[in-house]
Amino acid sequence: MPLRVADWYNAVKENEVKLVAGRAGLNRPVHRVHIIEKPEFSEFLEGNEIIFVTGVALSSPEELSEIIRNCYKAGVVSVVVNVGNYISAIPQEALDFSDQHALPLFVVPWHIHIELLMQKVFQMVAQESSDKLELETLLNNAIRFPDRQELYVSGLQQKGFKPEWHYCVGLIHLEPDPGNANVSETLGEMLQVIRDALSDRGCRGFAYLHHQVLLLLFANYSSEDVEELMNDLTGELPCVTQVPGQLYFSVGRCTKSVRCIQKSFVLAEKILTLQLGGQLPTNLHAYNNLGIYKIVL
Repeated sequence: MPLRVADWYNAVKENEVKLVAGRAGLNRPVHRVHIIEKPEFSEFLEGNEIIFVTGVALSSPEELSEIIRNCYKAGVVSVVVNVGNYISAIPQEALDFSDQHALPLFVVPWHIHIELLMQKVFQMVAQESSDKLELETLLNNAIRFPDRQELYVSGLQQKGFKPEWHYCVGLIHLEPDPGNANVSETLGEMLQVIRDALSDRGCRGFAYLHHQVLLLLFANYSSEDVEELMNDLTGELPCVTQVPGQLYFSVGRCTKSVRCIQKSFVLAEKILTLQLGGQLPTNLHAYNNLGIYKIVL
């Protein structure tokens, strides 16, 4: 699961960090952290940040509300305000805005060093990045060496993927427009959008880039549920990021256990190949729905 605002909050709440508004947004994914002291500085934000405000440069309470509004527009996932010295209280306007837009707003007393709270974000982001790399390796092992269970079963279990669960692989392929030279960059953006969407939905799954194809592993879902999720995700992608080309997706068969992930992947890969080769209608995505076309496989 991607790092969420709630994960950071649970890790630091004993440091007198208090949630005062925007509780509905606690599942927002976190990628980075910054300090912002003036409303105009928000133009340098990239999105998915936890923002800290000490108030040292604020000239009025209205500016704090403006910072929060600008941060929301920039895609910030949470704002933490240092109160007690430069900021005595959070304006009601800021509280209402945060609640209305599900933007978690926290306050922390001045005597708490925000450097420690920021450092916790850095540590958790780094750990999440390490976990992603480990998961990619484990899943690649499950696909390449299915009989070498020592290379992935125990490791996946440590990451929360139980051996006895059913697993289903989905693949998303981008057939780029002619002349598009930024396929890798586009796929990276699509991957981040998908990971964030999985986090927002609370899905038991993981996504990564596998040989220029987006691979999604779902744990303990039916094939029908996975097809619905994949259909929703591919439909949302063009709404969130630029997709210069045609998207195709496929869904393999649900496995009996973690030891059969490779079988689900192979079926999804074959379906995708048939779609791209014009041998399968593009509206047929899941193995369970292929009917007579299973003979082609």
